[in-house]
Amino acid sequence: MAVSHAQAKAVLNRANDQVRAIAPGASVGIGRDGDDFVIKVLLDDELDAGLKLPTNVDGVSVVAQIAGRTIAHSTSH
Repeated sequence: MAVSHAQAKAVLNRANDQVRAIAPGASVGIGRDGDDFVIKVLLDDELDAGLKLPTNVDGVSVVAQIAGRTIAHSTSH
């Protein structure tokens, strides 16, 4: 059975806390992997040796991707 958006949303805060304890600068959200919704983690760079992100949180897969440094831009003028 595929993981629904509601299931992923229900564990997002717990996943965010777990991921940010290991990778404080990571961006954490919900993404898709085939038919499943997953917790998507965007990292600035590889994790230091010995550090590992969880592979799932309460049955929802955690998928990490190296995205490089992200910068938020203001939309106000």
